[in-house]
Amino acid sequence: MPLYEYECGRCGNKFTLRRELSESEKEAKCPVCGAEDSKRIYSEFGTSCQSCGLAKTWFARGGG
Repeated sequence: MPLYEYECGRCGNKFTLRRELSESEKEAKCPVCGAEDSKRIYSEFGTSCQSCGLAKTWFARGGG
């Protein structure tokens, strides 16, 4: 299962969860304050890989 990063809408806590791909965009419960309005955030690595073409190469080689 992949890891996804989230940020709490209430307290701003950033945390990582291991979830199924189908659950990646669902809101997540914050482990600090318990709010259920956390949204998925995209890591700098992931967005920079997409813009430089690295992700395309990685997926083409079976990395995804």
